[in-house]
Amino acid sequence: MSGAEQAPKPAPRESGPMETLFANYVLAVIGHLPPDKEALVASLAPKLQASLKTQATEWKAIVAEGLQLSATIDVAILDLWFTNLALAAARQTVLAPEYYAQWFVAKYAEEGSRIDVWPEGALEAARARIASTRK
Repeated sequence: MSGAEQAPKPAPRESGPMETLFANYVLAVIGHLPPDKEALVASLAPKLQASLKTQATEWKAIVAEGLQLSATIDVAILDLWFTNLALAAARQTVLAPEYYAQWFVAKYAEEGSRIDVWPEGALEAARARIASTRK
C-alpha cells in the first residue's frame, strides 16, 4: 500500500491480544476508533499496565511501551494513512480504517519491516505531508 502500489489483503489469521490492541491504537491515531471501543480499552488500562509491567497508565501509552513502539510511530501511522487514502481516492475506492489498521499491524510485524525507519529527511517530510493534509 505504500508508494504507488496497493498491498494485497493481509492473509486471514488468528489475531492475538497485542495485535488487537495495536490495531485499536492505529485506529485511535487516525481518528477512527469508535468511542465505545475507546472506553472499553481505556477501562482495561489498569489490567494492561499490571500485565505488561509498564510505567505508563493511559491505554495508548501502555500499548506503546508494552510493544516498545518508537516515539515516531504515530507519524508513520498517519503518513501511511493519508498516503493510502489519497491512493484509494485516485482509484475511486474506499480505504476502510479497520482494513488499514490490520494492514499496518501486519506490515509492522513483518521480519525486516522498515515501516517506522526514517532515512535522513524522511521524518521531516512525513510531518510536513501530515500537516498539509490536515489543513
